[in-house]
Amino acid sequence: MRPLPAAVADPLYPGPHPKPTAAELTRVLAVGHTVMHQMIAHHENAVEMSKSLLKFADKDDMFHGPHSKKQVKDLATTIINVQSTQIAEMVLCE
Repeated sequence: MRPLPAAVADPLYPGPHPKPTAAELTRVLAVGHTVMHQMIAHHENAVEMSKSLLKFADKDDMFHGPHSKKQVKDLATTIINVQSTQIAEMVLCE
């Protein structure tokens, strides 16, 4: 593994050595775990909000913008389906 050029050097990968140290790898893994944990919560919130939107989507007074009720319901359904799958994938990696 070659060192990164100085212009794109990563602070977790300092110096000219070709392999990261164990401490550097530990830091990277800890950050990755934290990000994954936060993304799971983020996706869970999006799924719950989308479910709530679908629950109340048939109220006529809900849509005042340029988007149709069908477009909004389709988007909410897509968010539920896609992000639920992504949550399952992230849980396996956690």
